[in-house]
Amino acid sequence: QEDIDREKINAIVLEITKESDYTKEKMDHHSEAEAWVKSTIERIEKIDRGRLSVLRHLVNEGALKLEKGRSTNKRSTACVIDFDMFFAAVEIRDQPELASKPVAVGGIGMISTTNYIARKWGVRSAMPGFVGQELCRRGPEFGLPKTELLFIKPNYQKYEQVAQIARAIFKEYDPNFKSYSLDEAYLDLEGEINKRLMQEQNIQTTIEEHILHEIRSRVSIATGGLTMSGGLGPNFRLAKIAADQKKPNGQFRIGATRDQVLAFLKYLPCRKVGGIGRVLEHKLRAAFQIETCGDLLEKLPYIYHCCTPKLSQFLHQVALGIQLQDDSNQQQSMSIGNEQTFAATCNHKELSAKLWDLCEIVANRIAHHPAGYPRKCAIKLKHANFKVFTKTATEIAPVLTARAIFTRLEPLLDAHLRSSSSSIKIRLMGVRLFDFDKERQYLGTDGLPRGQQTIDTAFKNLVTKQSCSEWKPPTIDEIDTSVIAELPPDLRLELESQMKPMTKKNPKQPLQSANRKQKITATNPYPFFQKRPRRTGTDPSSSYDQQQQQLMNRLTEMGFAPTRINNVFASEKGRNILSSFQSRDPFPMIVELLLASSSSD
Repeated sequence: QEDIDREKINAIVLEITKESDYTKEKMDHHSEAEAWVKSTIERIEKIDRGRLSVLRHLVNEGALKLEKGRSTNKRSTACVIDFDMFFAAVEIRDQPELASKPVAVGGIGMISTTNYIARKWGVRSAMPGFVGQELCRRGPEFGLPKTELLFIKPNYQKYEQVAQIARAIFKEYDPNFKSYSLDEAYLDLEGEINKRLMQEQNIQTTIEEHILHEIRSRVSIATGGLTMSGGLGPNFRLAKIAADQKKPNGQFRIGATRDQVLAFLKYLPCRKVGGIGRVLEHKLRAAFQIETCGDLLEKLPYIYHCCTPKLSQFLHQVALGIQLQDDSNQQQSMSIGNEQTFAATCNHKELSAKLWDLCEIVANRIAHHPAGYPRKCAIKLKHANFKVFTKTATEIAPVLTARAIFTRLEPLLDAHLRSSSSSIKIRLMGVRLFDFDKERQYLGTDGLPRGQQTIDTAFKNLVTKQSCSEWKPPTIDEIDTSVIAELPPDLRLELESQMKPMTKKNPKQPLQSANRKQKITATNPYPFFQKRPRRTGTDPSSSYDQQQQQLMNRLTEMGFAPTRINNVFASEKGRNILSSFQSRDPFPMIVELLLASSSSD
């Protein structure tokens, strides 16, 4: 793509979008950046020789501290693997006739991914679809033929299935690999390298490159020919840069020694580093005449003088090619979130539905997060004019389920829509959970602490061996009694107590309860768990009181005090949970109330 006339393409894009809210917003940001550049140049001109000497001393002290965090590993074990044009590649795999045409996954409003043919016309991800279409039609203006951009509706379920195939292979090489998006993975190959060093005598000097090539080949075969690019480096920041060096379908390794790292960075444009966007790139170039990481290393004294301490330390790490361990895990430990872009709308019902979808996605990630469980949540809204608003729920209490997250954030969405002009539409929504309580054990998606299971989860894992989406509750006839013995004692006792009242008078008839003549079906194996309207009195034989007692037993086994449980049962929220959920186990919601009450104490 080096032959593309970028200046001409940028001019066409500006012409198409010059009246749009997006361009106006960008122009405002550019004006702010220009004002910063002007004031920074004035500050640099006022630096005297004594101050410059002090700044160089500060830079040298900072470098000594940062060098202590440099990896001492002689091999480049940090590995980043990235699918090539992932969404588009999946669609072209399934529709080979698209391979020679410019393809964009997305719509006329926004493009998610494009293939490399479309990129020849300057069409890229996160570009409005109508702009990409116009660029293809005006190809002759920058030396390419006129063509039509083909739009394909995204199929995220299909992309998730492909990503799971790749992740299963990644897990063989690094059980603790990280993946922050469907098309990318971060692996530490040190364990795999050490294992092979012990098994083989004539080992290759670049075994990490051999392993990376092996992973890419296996994923390509398993996914039907999809290609990946990979990068190796002494840390993940450098490995990510390396992964972009040989795209598509290639790999690159940055040496692990200090000299090798600095030699690579010397001529590397700063824009190639994650965390340095267009605005910061412009500021560095205009105010400090910095183009490459080598320039950045030389101009660090001026950076320390004019930039914030946080930005100065980040740029110092970038210039030296160092990524501290805390910094590499910061993204993971600070928050869990997800956001989606869609056709701009102000319809409250549609926006509430999208908020619920986001809450479900984020809630499913809580159980896999090692930092504890979150106590705060926030919603991000981007208007059609590209103004961004973030609102945080004021309540501080555990948020463990999609319903709990939605309950906190839906009033914020409603209030924002009421306060905004009726003509303002929303085009992006995001949900973020943060403020993790690391001292307390976080709960899984079933509402139980990690390591415990509900009966249904135990059956799912031990009996049917089916995926979550295919699994259905088993009938009593389908339960293998030998499996029951394998269950944890608390689950075994609970299951046996549930099975006692079941009898079967006639082998040809469905199972029935001895106490209540009610059918047991695949969707209702435990009819006495169904909620009934609350009866007056305290008849222990009533289904409601029996269920409440079972719930009390489960909660006390977890260590909650009976007095606290009764208080929650008697509270307004507790009564609503016990009486209003006709088809749900109230256990996870009651646990959340108990945790919230304990944190408020």
